[in-house]
Amino acid sequence: MNLGNIFCRIGIIALLILTILGLFWVYQIRQYTVLNPAIFPGPGDVTANPTPGRTGPYDVCTYDYDFSPVEDQWGKGRIYVPILEDEQCENAQRGNAFVTNRDFNLVIIAHADGQGPIADAHLNYSALANHLASNALIVVSINRYALQSSGGAIDIIEQVLENHLNYLYDESPVRNVITNNVGLIGHSAGGRAMIRAAYVVDDLNKNLRAVALMAPTISLNETTSFDGIANGFLGIQITEDSDFNAYGGKAEHQIMSSVFKIYDEVGVNPGNANTFGIEKDMLYVQMETVVPGGSHYFQNQPFTLAYINAFMQLHLNHHNIFRRFLKYQERPPSLNLAQVPNIWQQHEDLSRLTLADFQNGDISENTLGGDIEFSNLTITNQQVAEAHLIDPFSPHHSQVLSFETDVSISPNAEKRVTFHLPAPTSLNAYAYIGFRITQVYHPDENPSGSPINFAVEIASTGGTTSRQVSDHGGLLPFPAVLSAPVNPPNSAPEVNQSNGQTKNAMRSYLIRLSAFEGIDLAQVQSVSIDFTDVVAADVHLILDDVAFYGF
Repeated sequence: MNLGNIFCRIGIIALLILTILGLFWVYQIRQYTVLNPAIFPGPGDVTANPTPGRTGPYDVCTYDYDFSPVEDQWGKGRIYVPILEDEQCENAQRGNAFVTNRDFNLVIIAHADGQGPIADAHLNYSALANHLASNALIVVSINRYALQSSGGAIDIIEQVLENHLNYLYDESPVRNVITNNVGLIGHSAGGRAMIRAAYVVDDLNKNLRAVALMAPTISLNETTSFDGIANGFLGIQITEDSDFNAYGGKAEHQIMSSVFKIYDEVGVNPGNANTFGIEKDMLYVQMETVVPGGSHYFQNQPFTLAYINAFMQLHLNHHNIFRRFLKYQERPPSLNLAQVPNIWQQHEDLSRLTLADFQNGDISENTLGGDIEFSNLTITNQQVAEAHLIDPFSPHHSQVLSFETDVSISPNAEKRVTFHLPAPTSLNAYAYIGFRITQVYHPDENPSGSPINFAVEIASTGGTTSRQVSDHGGLLPFPAVLSAPVNPPNSAPEVNQSNGQTKNAMRSYLIRLSAFEGIDLAQVQSVSIDFTDVVAADVHLILDDVAFYGF
């Protein structure tokens, strides 16, 4: 054997060894991706540099099932399964169970009415379902219709949901790869259905971790707390919703029948201002620049995909890093101002130290027992009452503080509301000051519809510091003024049950206590909301839930 042949054989052997090592390395990465998708480094990672609006690291396989009786639809559904290899899908399509190297949490979607043939109603959520599945969730879009009509779809939803869950866990191809952790998504009438049927998940000994409702069509007697059966709640409403029943009817001095009502009631423990039964979030999204004229069927819009994914990653997959898009109101990188110019976000933690929630009905004493003080002459018409009683355009069901600023005496005069603590109090156990607030629509107040800046001031025995909201969450926008009829100037706006209307929707602010440099957190004396810089026009405001929050 000559030297050339020897080197040739050595080269071939070396090449084979490198090929084997390469295949082993690829196999190891594939296995690592399957087993640990949440920490796998690279552009497909779910949590590193999280972008909830981005397609996730998984391909998606769909599987249609139908266990309906003849001519019924309530047994139909489509399963969306995260996969890394086509063989996984092909094997399931042949009737075998899915085989993966990990289990996935389950999300169930209940559809809205009015989207084409009822037999295919559950297929109108493919973009949302695919998006969630690509981000490591098994998603099932169920057809909730029965008897070829929507007439009984709400009335029997509990049995419909139970039947689907039993099929998924006992017979379906994903029965061996879904955990007992469940998230529910309901849209319009499907949202109302999920409100009524959520307890079924708990009754079947599954863990209801998250409930997301998109513009549910509710009645005034529709109420729920989800307390004790769910960990997180998300409500979504859009401006210019084309379905009046979902957008929310409101007669004067009555509660608006919208998801705002559900948000305000969810998790509330009467008589306990400092604890909630559920962590909750709310989005009111200005959307007319995305879909001209608005649309009720916004389930596949980019903002919907991004925020529902962030919500499910937080509460179902327990990736706390996604809280930044909810509690901390960081805008997902995939959204821009041209697509979604304004989002009024609200958030409530499981626990807080409440300074003022106005449930005592007192205009002079706050929740902790300290005084409430108003600047003389420049803060006027202050009152504490139910929001829907004192504001014809309020979507909220909560006791609030309403007041107006008056610039007529001197535009630069001090205009503030101060909440005194009953004694110097340590806030070392807390990280944020939070509250929710809105401008109130009226043709005579802030007629230009301008956003406003204001300040939050914390006083302590060691010093006083003020911070502008423009640096901590942004200016407070004017409400999105919609098609409600308005009487001639100098009279109150009219509310008409048969028309859409402006919503004076509150938004939450959350400011780190560490931003208030120079104060002594062990000896805090008061918190002031200061509108002194609002000099161009009088403004009418509603304020609620001034509180201190943990990390």
